[in-house]
Amino acid sequence: MKICFIDPPRADKKTPNIGLGYLASSLLERGHSVKVIDLNSDLEHVEARLAETSNYDIVGIHIKSFSIPFALEISRMVKSQHLIWGGPHITMDGQNFLSQHTTNGIGVVGEGEQTVIKLADAIEHGKGLQDIKGIIYQDKDEIFVNSPRAFNADLESLPFPNYEVFDFFQGTIEQYPLITSRGCPYACIFCSASLVAGKKWRSRESIKVIEELEFAKSRYNSTGFVIHDDNFSMDTGRAKEICRLLIERKIDMEWVCSSGLRADRLDDELVGLMKTAGCTQVAMGIESIHPEIFPNVRKGESLDD
Repeated sequence: MKICFIDPPRADKKTPNIGLGYLASSLLERGHSVKVIDLNSDLEHVEARLAETSNYDIVGIHIKSFSIPFALEISRMVKSQHLIWGGPHITMDGQNFLSQHTTNGIGVVGEGEQTVIKLADAIEHGKGLQDIKGIIYQDKDEIFVNSPRAFNADLESLPFPNYEVFDFFQGTIEQYPLITSRGCPYACIFCSASLVAGKKWRSRESIKVIEELEFAKSRYNSTGFVIHDDNFSMDTGRAKEICRLLIERKIDMEWVCSSGLRADRLDDELVGLMKTAGCTQVAMGIESIHPEIFPNVRKGESLDD
């Protein structure tokens, strides 16, 4: 099947969409043809680029809540018999989205790698959608919500994300996007991470993380990387091991933790190792220093932490 994904403009534009990179590599591994139209790298010639979607069997649009207006505008320019919606907003509120904004389409809920493979197979062979886990779909005037797909417990089963199929790609990704774990067991009241990626924290092997970075240096000429985990330091021993491997294998890349660090999951040794391993910037949410407000945020840690 020929499959095209579209990434509407989003806030975190500095690195390519890692989720679409994983979808692309998973489908390519199964023999499908994939292209990603990245509207974050270039907003020129949008109509001409979207006109190309008429050549594809399936078109998928990634949606975060604030990108809905742009995504709907894009969908009106898409020429494809099979339209798929995915991303955090569909996972959170897909049934309402489909009922309010579309007359056709399929919503992918949760992690999409296995689901899009099943969808591509069903569409290619004219099968029904009723047995595909992790989707919401419309049939005439009725919306069907299928049973959920379990979150992938074996992250090593996934191939490295593929960014060569992104239309912006010209041989280099200076700041490589990296995920070393998925999921979050905490229940902070402002955050949807546990709903989008699951409450069970799942990690990749430390050496596999290093091998991906070595691959990024050789394939994409990357000089730095950005960790996008919701909880990079959940297992402090594993985080230290990754840092030690970065040092031992002389990866020599500057990197940042733009999120995914908790104060109660850090210690002096880990912070020192992170710095030695090339980390130049971290971000941690404090939310409030008011002693009566802070507990209500339900971060599961204390102001002392």
